[in-house]
Amino acid sequence: MHTIDPSHESVQPSLKENGFAIIPGAFSPDEIPGIREDVLAQLPLFKKTRASDNARHLASFHRHPALELLHSRISGNAQILEALQPVFGEEIVTIGLSDITINRSQQWHKDLLREKYSSHLEGIDIFDRDALSPIKALLYLQPSSALKVLPGSHLHPSDLKKGDKAMEEEWGNVKELSIQSGDVILIDIRLTHAGSTEADLTDKQLDENAKILVSTVFGKDKSSLSRGMELGNMERLFDWQDRDNIYRVTDDHALEARH
Repeated sequence: MHTIDPSHESVQPSLKENGFAIIPGAFSPDEIPGIREDVLAQLPLFKKTRASDNARHLASFHRHPALELLHSRISGNAQILEALQPVFGEEIVTIGLSDITINRSQQWHKDLLREKYSSHLEGIDIFDRDALSPIKALLYLQPSSALKVLPGSHLHPSDLKKGDKAMEEEWGNVKELSIQSGDVILIDIRLTHAGSTEADLTDKQLDENAKILVSTVFGKDKSSLSRGMELGNMERLFDWQDRDNIYRVTDDHALEARH
């Protein structure tokens, strides 16, 4: 059993009340350049799913042998596991939702299954305060202030069948997180959050100094929400794999043909 570092004692209360918590320096500065090299060496695996030509996305990256070690470095990181042990106990698992994004915009959303995939969550009291929600760990490979969150919004229900309809103006307490390279952010997958806009990603310097975000999701083994998310994500992954690169997401996040 892990011995909990006192610095992580505030993680569980913050996740419960705010829906997010920060683990500073979960990865040392010396580790980051090598991780960036490992990611950029696998660019042929990535899809173009945003309007920006330099944007890339690889879903379920842990399935690729060349990136399995990177995933295990996150899933086996002692600081992350120590922080999450009070949440999930000894039955902690990763549930198949792993992503690497490069220069990719992200509108306000929750990381729950939406639209047709939300059927996998039917019958689950998703937004109950005591629900055992999966937690996403996000590793930043450069300093960033792009992540914006709505504290407490993980307990605010949204109609998942309608997709991403969350409006930050409804809350009025948007918090921008300042993150250093190697920091890990833990977020309840029900939390409403957003990343960079398309306008943020027009800088041509990003071609050489890419903004890279690596993430995976932890849950409690056999819990209803974790199981529903894992099953639905597999269906969503197959659809993502079949999406041709001739399509892209526009500034207002509509899918259109790439010319």
